[in-house]
Amino acid sequence: MIQVKSQQASCPYFCKRASLQKTGRWFATAHRAAERENGQADMKNGRLAAFALLMIILAGCSTEESRMAARRDTEVALETAREQAHVDCSSPAACELLWSRTRLYVAQRSATPIRRADDTAIETAEPHTFGTVYVWATRTSGAGGISTIQVKGMCRGMYRADGNPGWLYGTCARQIRSVETEFRSFIGAAS
Repeated sequence: MIQVKSQQASCPYFCKRASLQKTGRWFATAHRAAERENGQADMKNGRLAAFALLMIILAGCSTEESRMAARRDTEVALETAREQAHVDCSSPAACELLWSRTRLYVAQRSATPIRRADDTAIETAEPHTFGTVYVWATRTSGAGGISTIQVKGMCRGMYRADGNPGWLYGTCARQIRSVETEFRSFIGAAS
């Protein structure tokens, strides 16, 4: 036995029009059909797509510009903090006092313990986690018997291997800026 599938004839345009008139959607459909016949709908859709693409491109440009401006501002703030993160001392007793307070500051502000400390450097271990600040300090002697003590905050994950900002750039920058700007007030130095 052979079965024959019946094919239903599609309803002609006027049939569809009649059913759409009953539902109240005929005018919108008929209007779009007329636009399609004249090519107006395609042109309108093309203009709309071009406008949407232009808005996306402009939004991307302004976002990139604002990101670059924010990074520039952050870099300037970090540089200012680094310039302030040092003290000078001239007498050996004053330098020893400042150096011992610096060691305490490094121990309190670094996420990792001190691994090496001597008369010229205080180093903490690099943390295993990203976005965590660790602090080092150095003491150098200059001309005229003046010594300079400087702290430096570092953060794992702040920069990528190519030197561009990493995912944790903003978080790291805030923490480093805090560590470096609060150094002088902690040790009580005015220089």
